[in-house]
Amino acid sequence: MTNRLMAGVFVAFVAPAIAVPTTARVPTCPTGYPLDGVALTRIPAGWEGEVYERFNLESVTVATEPTHEGEIIPTSGPAPHGGTEVTYDGLDSFTRERWLVCNYGYGGIVRLYQKLPSSIRRCTMKYVQIEGTKNFKLDKYRCE
Repeated sequence: MTNRLMAGVFVAFVAPAIAVPTTARVPTCPTGYPLDGVALTRIPAGWEGEVYERFNLESVTVATEPTHEGEIIPTSGPAPHGGTEVTYDGLDSFTRERWLVCNYGYGGIVRLYQKLPSSIRRCTMKYVQIEGTKNFKLDKYRCE
Protein backbone atom coordinates (compact mmCIF):
# COMPACT_ATOMS: atom_id res chain seq x y z
CA MET A 1 0.00 0.00 0.00
CA THR A 2 1.13 3.47 -0.66
CA ASN A 3 1.82 5.93 2.13
CA ARG A 4 -1.07 8.05 0.95
CA LEU A 5 -3.49 5.11 1.12
CA MET A 6 -2.20 4.13 4.58
CA ALA A 7 -2.71 7.70 5.80
CA GLY A 8 -6.27 7.64 4.44
CA VAL A 9 -7.03 4.39 6.23
CA PHE A 10 -5.61 5.82 9.47
CA VAL A 11 -7.65 9.04 9.23
CA ALA A 12 -10.85 7.24 8.23
CA PHE A 13 -10.82 4.39 10.73
CA VAL A 14 -8.20 4.65 13.46
CA ALA A 15 -8.20 8.38 14.28
CA PRO A 16 -11.94 8.55 15.10
CA ALA A 17 -11.59 5.66 17.52
CA ILE A 18 -8.72 7.44 19.29
CA ALA A 19 -10.21 10.93 19.25
CA VAL A 20 -13.73 10.14 20.44
CA PRO A 21 -13.77 9.51 24.19
CA THR A 22 -16.15 6.84 25.32
CA THR A 23 -18.22 7.54 28.38
CA ALA A 24 -18.90 4.57 30.58
CA ARG A 25 -22.51 3.98 31.52
CA VAL A 26 -22.85 4.23 35.28
CA PRO A 27 -25.61 2.03 36.73
CA THR A 28 -28.54 3.86 38.29
CA CYS A 29 -30.33 2.39 41.29
CA PRO A 30 -34.10 2.18 40.87
CA THR A 31 -35.80 4.41 43.47
CA GLY A 32 -37.83 1.53 44.80
CA TYR A 33 -38.14 -2.23 44.64
CA PRO A 34 -41.68 -3.22 43.58
CA LEU A 35 -43.91 -5.40 45.72
CA ASP A 36 -44.47 -7.89 42.94
CA GLY A 37 -40.71 -8.51 42.92
CA VAL A 38 -40.84 -10.03 46.42
CA ALA A 39 -42.30 -13.46 47.12
CA LEU A 40 -42.79 -14.96 50.55
CA THR A 41 -41.85 -18.61 50.56
CA ARG A 42 -41.61 -21.18 53.31
CA ILE A 43 -44.20 -19.52 55.54
CA PRO A 44 -44.64 -21.61 58.71
CA ALA A 45 -47.66 -23.93 58.78
CA GLY A 46 -50.81 -22.18 59.95
CA TRP A 47 -49.53 -18.71 59.02
CA GLU A 48 -50.23 -16.41 56.10
CA GLY A 49 -48.06 -13.53 55.03
CA GLU A 50 -47.85 -10.52 52.79
CA VAL A 51 -45.41 -7.84 51.77
CA TYR A 52 -47.43 -4.68 52.14
CA GLU A 53 -45.00 -1.93 51.37
CA ARG A 54 -42.71 -1.10 48.48
CA PHE A 55 -39.04 -1.13 49.47
CA ASN A 56 -37.55 2.33 48.97
CA LEU A 57 -33.90 2.94 48.14
CA GLU A 58 -32.24 3.50 51.52
CA SER A 59 -28.53 3.51 50.77
CA VAL A 60 -25.92 2.89 48.09
CA THR A 61 -22.53 1.25 48.61
CA VAL A 62 -19.66 -0.12 46.52
CA ALA A 63 -18.36 -3.68 46.83
CA THR A 64 -15.72 -5.93 45.26
CA GLU A 65 -18.22 -8.76 44.95
CA PRO A 66 -22.01 -8.91 45.10
CA THR A 67 -22.19 -9.90 48.75
CA HIS A 68 -22.15 -8.04 52.04
CA GLU A 69 -18.66 -9.40 52.78
CA GLY A 70 -17.19 -7.63 49.74
CA GLU A 71 -18.05 -4.07 50.77
CA ILE A 72 -15.28 -1.52 50.34
CA ILE A 73 -14.51 0.77 53.28
CA PRO A 74 -15.41 4.35 52.34
CA THR A 75 -14.18 7.64 53.69
CA SER A 76 -16.88 9.69 55.39
CA GLY A 77 -17.30 13.22 56.55
CA PRO A 78 -19.72 16.08 56.87
CA ALA A 79 -21.34 17.11 53.60
CA PRO A 80 -21.53 20.71 52.45
CA HIS A 81 -24.75 22.31 53.71
CA GLY A 82 -25.30 19.61 56.35
CA GLY A 83 -25.67 15.87 56.31
CA THR A 84 -23.01 13.26 55.71
CA GLU A 85 -21.02 12.44 52.61
CA VAL A 86 -19.62 8.98 51.97
CA THR A 87 -16.90 8.69 49.31
CA TYR A 88 -15.33 5.64 47.70
CA ASP A 89 -12.11 7.01 46.20
CA GLY A 90 -9.49 5.32 44.00
CA LEU A 91 -11.90 2.74 42.61
CA ASP A 92 -10.03 2.62 39.31
CA SER A 93 -6.97 1.23 41.14
CA PHE A 94 -8.79 -1.94 42.26
CA THR A 95 -7.74 -5.09 40.44
CA ARG A 96 -11.02 -6.84 41.29
CA GLU A 97 -14.45 -6.02 39.88
CA ARG A 98 -16.40 -3.27 41.60
CA TRP A 99 -20.15 -3.40 42.06
CA LEU A 100 -22.69 -0.70 42.79
CA VAL A 101 -24.95 -2.00 45.57
CA CYS A 102 -28.48 -0.60 45.92
CA ASN A 103 -29.98 -1.31 49.36
CA TYR A 104 -33.76 -1.31 49.79
CA GLY A 105 -35.86 -1.32 52.95
CA TYR A 106 -34.59 -0.43 56.39
CA GLY A 107 -31.25 -2.17 56.91
CA GLY A 108 -30.92 -3.23 53.27
CA ILE A 109 -33.44 -6.07 53.36
CA VAL A 110 -33.33 -6.30 49.57
CA ARG A 111 -30.20 -5.56 47.53
CA LEU A 112 -29.61 -5.09 43.83
CA TYR A 113 -26.09 -5.21 42.38
CA GLN A 114 -24.60 -4.08 39.09
CA LYS A 115 -20.98 -4.03 37.91
CA LEU A 116 -19.33 -0.63 37.73
CA PRO A 117 -17.33 0.18 34.60
CA SER A 118 -13.58 -0.12 35.21
CA SER A 119 -13.10 3.57 34.37
CA ILE A 120 -15.09 4.71 37.42
CA ARG A 121 -12.65 6.19 39.93
CA ARG A 122 -14.94 7.64 42.60
CA CYS A 123 -18.47 7.28 43.96
CA THR A 124 -19.94 9.78 46.41
CA MET A 125 -23.18 9.36 48.36
CA LYS A 126 -24.80 12.25 50.22
CA TYR A 127 -27.13 11.60 53.14
CA VAL A 128 -29.27 14.24 54.84
CA GLN A 129 -30.73 14.13 58.31
CA ILE A 130 -34.42 13.34 58.55
CA GLU A 131 -36.05 16.31 60.24
CA GLY A 132 -36.85 15.73 63.92
CA THR A 133 -34.80 12.51 64.12
CA LYS A 134 -31.21 11.38 64.39
CA ASN A 135 -31.61 9.25 61.26
CA PHE A 136 -30.29 10.01 57.77
CA LYS A 137 -31.69 9.30 54.32
CA LEU A 138 -30.02 9.07 50.94
CA ASP A 139 -30.22 12.40 49.14
CA LYS A 140 -28.17 11.66 46.02
CA TYR A 141 -25.18 9.72 44.73
CA ARG A 142 -22.77 10.09 41.85
CA CYS A 143 -20.10 7.89 40.33
CA GLU A 144 -17.49 9.33 37.96
